[in-house]
Amino acid sequence: MIKLILVRHATTVCNEGGNLSGITDSVLSEAGKRQVDKLTNFLKNEKIDEIYATPFSRTKNTVTSSL
Repeated sequence: MIKLILVRHATTVCNEGGNLSGITDSVLSEAGKRQVDKLTNFLKNEKIDEIYATPFSRTKNTVTSSL
């Protein structure tokens, strides 16, 4: 059985400022860091075999902080 978990990156400084950051990079905001903490707790009992993510730091920080 395959279980697919989709996660959007946590809130960034650009998101909070109302700016789009699709092709530019932006760091996680304090709210985003709290979201990562919640995601970590949510995923703590999941067995994750593969992760696919964009190369942006916002995505890497969301994923690596929650594992």
